[in-house]
Amino acid sequence: MRLLLLILGLLAIHASLVAQRFGGIYTRFEDDLREWIITDPEGQEIGFLRMRWMLNNDITQWDYRIGEQQGEIRARWRDNFSEWEVHGGGQIITLRQIWRDVPTEWRLTNDEGLTIQWVTRWANTPEEWELREKREFGRFEQFTAWEGDPRDWVIIDELPDDFPLPMRMGMVFLPVLLVVLP
Repeated sequence: MRLLLLILGLLAIHASLVAQRFGGIYTRFEDDLREWIITDPEGQEIGFLRMRWMLNNDITQWDYRIGEQQGEIRARWRDNFSEWEVHGGGQIITLRQIWRDVPTEWRLTNDEGLTIQWVTRWANTPEEWELREKREFGRFEQFTAWEGDPRDWVIIDELPDDFPLPMRMGMVFLPVLLVVLP
């Protein structure tokens, strides 16, 4: 009996250490882009992304929570949305537009030198995003569930378990940001 309890305990600890895979993100309320629900691949709610100052409709600061992990996303400068930071899990991820005034191509970098490019599949539509370094890290894609409706996104997350959660959140956040920007 003790051995069974020990095994179950170890399995529970292992499950909590494995990175949470994303399956989608959608608005909590139909016509409100300030609060989003994040789901796993089975459609179960695992977290949220929400504007910190909703009453002011201030898009410069956001909070997120995935399971027991939480963090924040904030614009580097108040009136310039080409550079953001994701804070969480003791890490800071920097999100920067690769090209000036081109919001569909971003470079994400962490403190340890991990760098990825998160880009739209097609230059003329912000509804399909993909990780440029698929061969190195695996597949991560985000696209609208219904064309022309940015309130519901599907996420294909095949990244390794040890891929940083704040970097995943940065990728999920950027398509949402483009929907929210005035």
